[in-house]
Amino acid sequence: MSATWRDCFDDLRRKFQLPLWSELHPILEALIRASTDVSNRESTNYDDVSLLGELLSNTDIADANVADARLCAIKLMRNLCAGVPRNQRHFLQTGASDKMVHLMRSLLDNRSVCWNRDQLLTAALQFLGNMCSGYPEGQAEVWDLCYPTVFRGVMECGVCEVTDICCMVVHVCTLNNMERRMQLCSRTVDSSDIIATPTGNRNMIATILHSMGSHSEWIFILLEALVQCIPLSHLYSCLEPHPQELVTLLTFICTRLTPGGSVEGLGGVLSQENSHFLSHYYTRLSSNLLDAGGEKLNPLHSGGVQDFSRCQEFSVFKSSLGLLCHFSSFEECLMHLQCDLIIAETTLALLRHLATLDGSIGSAKHRTKLSTVSPSGDEEKHPLFAVKTNLVRLIANLCYQCPVVQMKVKETDSIPLILNQCNIDHLNPYIMQWAVFAVRNLCEDNPATQAFIAHLEQQGIAEAAKLLDFGCVVAMGDDGKIKRLRTVCDTRDD
Repeated sequence: MSATWRDCFDDLRRKFQLPLWSELHPILEALIRASTDVSNRESTNYDDVSLLGELLSNTDIADANVADARLCAIKLMRNLCAGVPRNQRHFLQTGASDKMVHLMRSLLDNRSVCWNRDQLLTAALQFLGNMCSGYPEGQAEVWDLCYPTVFRGVMECGVCEVTDICCMVVHVCTLNNMERRMQLCSRTVDSSDIIATPTGNRNMIATILHSMGSHSEWIFILLEALVQCIPLSHLYSCLEPHPQELVTLLTFICTRLTPGGSVEGLGGVLSQENSHFLSHYYTRLSSNLLDAGGEKLNPLHSGGVQDFSRCQEFSVFKSSLGLLCHFSSFEECLMHLQCDLIIAETTLALLRHLATLDGSIGSAKHRTKLSTVSPSGDEEKHPLFAVKTNLVRLIANLCYQCPVVQMKVKETDSIPLILNQCNIDHLNPYIMQWAVFAVRNLCEDNPATQAFIAHLEQQGIAEAAKLLDFGCVVAMGDDGKIKRLRTVCDTRDD
């Protein structure tokens, strides 16, 4: 311990007793710099910790001198907890965490009063995180003080850095504690919440998902931990009142199950229980969409696309279908999904209905303008964007080395349906590649399917809109081969 370290604490104690708030700031700054030395942190005694806790007791958050001194005090407390278990215990014994949470409540209730509110919240959360790290008693204390009211208030403050650090505290408090993780995913909202928030009816997991941004590192870490140990059925249930947040969660899981994602960290999500739930949920939603002749899908024909795009049920369906496609890419899930023929039947029925809408049910050459026009850049906004692609992708995976599913496709007369998807479709990118893969899997070790396809009659050339984009005109010769006739200037209307 350096003499300067002890002298600074003694000077801080004298100035605080007067009190001279304007003179506390430079002393605290000197202590913060000296706290990088672990020997100084380890020499801090109970009285020092108690003094810093007293600095939090002043409730005048509008005074700039008080706010500056308090911010420095919190940063010093944060540093003192780092790697020094004795200081963690001392802060807990002196009630520093209780005072810190009381300060955070005041800041959240008086958003426009304190000029450095966000800095104070950030430092306070960092202190709580350090006090909890590797210290079960501290984790229990912080959880009891902050869940759910303070956590929700901080998560909805609208500052990305603050919300991300809040997720760090939540993650530390719930580490290896299944009971607290389940509390995070509780469907109900505690009626005792006293901090006013923009969305008071949002539960904790929905609040976390609503706050997620592209650079939310700790939110990603927290979500990875949750989805590994909490069944999908429970996550769907607690997020059912919040479909937008459910879509966010499903999209997050999909990104982690793709090449380059942290699939190793999400191994727990690829369980048989989750596969069973997801497949049944998907088939139930699919049946709802197909009820009454597919009335929920038909607005595409009647011009009601704008209303249809706001259908939250369909957004959840699309995300669930996408996640099911990812599941089917993993062998441990695919074998389970192939055993349930209802999945294949439902998927083929949906594909058939959508193909009826766009005209590709009978022949690819009869597809509607919706699918064949040149890309406008707005395709991703369409409610049916990539839906047929994922349906074909799911069928392709289900058919892989599975004679039962191969036979189901043939029995339902769906081979021509899949063949007719072997075309460029701006509304369904990569559908042609997945259709070709589906045909390959249908034919593998299946002479009957091979013979069926071999005896199909050629129907001509599908609409060559993509070729016309490049000024090419093609036709079929007498020998049955496709030939390029000439290159022309594109005279079509814009």
